[in-house]
Amino acid sequence: MASTRDPRNPKVISHYGLPQISQTHLEANSQSFLAGEPVYLNSGAVTESAEGASRLIWGIALTDATDVSTGNAEIAVEIIGPNDELQINVSSDGTLANLEAADTTCVPGKSYDLVLSSGIWVVDSNDVTNPTVIFVDAIYDAAGSATYMGRFKLLESVRQGGLGS
Repeated sequence: MASTRDPRNPKVISHYGLPQISQTHLEANSQSFLAGEPVYLNSGAVTESAEGASRLIWGIALTDATDVSTGNAEIAVEIIGPNDELQINVSSDGTLANLEAADTTCVPGKSYDLVLSSGIWVVDSNDVTNPTVIFVDAIYDAAGSATYMGRFKLLESVRQGGLGS
């Protein structure tokens, strides 16, 4: 199956070293998510996680949706466990044009929104309206400088748990 996973999308940092992968759930009808985007299970079907107050996230799609209403494909999903972290780009306004060092704008323990910008999911450091993730720490490069990426955990109110959820 084709994959258009963009390396700028969130990455799961598994607490246990090996990620939990589910390959047994079919996509919901008429889905257009791409590999690397957050998804959840809706009546057992893999569905794109929408922005907003009622958001749920089960994991990160590892394959693209097929956008069909019959003959739906199985979608591989990397599940986000309760102790797992996400490595995500940080932006001051939710756009890729304004990425910023996570250590200067995010506060450890504070919750932020996760928004879609040009097909890439980023943390908007100025948006706490619909919190999705909690900032853990910045990610530093080999020289010790903060990067545009931070370590985050899903809020428990957002995380849909388990392999068979």
